[in-house]
Amino acid sequence: MIMVRTEMKRYIIFYFLLCSNFLAASHDISMADYEPLIHQDAVKNILADCFSPIIADAVIASLVDSIDSNAVVIMADDCAVGYSFYSYHYHEQNVGFIDFIGISSQHRKKKYATTLLNFVLNRMRHEGMQEVQLVVAKELQPAIDLYYGLGFWNIESYDEYFLKFSKSLIE
Repeated sequence: MIMVRTEMKRYIIFYFLLCSNFLAASHDISMADYEPLIHQDAVKNILADCFSPIIADAVIASLVDSIDSNAVVIMADDCAVGYSFYSYHYHEQNVGFIDFIGISSQHRKKKYATTLLNFVLNRMRHEGMQEVQLVVAKELQPAIDLYYGLGFWNIESYDEYFLKFSKSLIE
């Protein structure tokens, strides 16, 4: 069992490095902490692309009002192509929660979401989170496939529309 885990970790690390090298070769990829004056319009456009303009306005407003939220933007060739809003819940046994994650439609299927999600997971692990959770609409099969591929598992079905996923951050 230990041998299988070790081999699996090696495979995951190799795969992540391979993807990272592919991305680095094809675009200038970087991560930036969300700064309203710099990123707000771009993130709002991505949110509107992923959801709707009304939801985009509501999410941006809640981010501004929240002291618990964190946000990171993935940049490709100096252009914001995706974002993630997340929060830490120390009072709930160190559980992190990914509130939103999105990639603009013209930048999908290029591994940006994988890179962004791995960045957020590593940040949460660094902050002492032991588990991360997120909720996804059942209709978003590419996102669901991504979460399963990164080791998340479905822990709950809220109703006919949403699934709740969880992932341990303890290695």
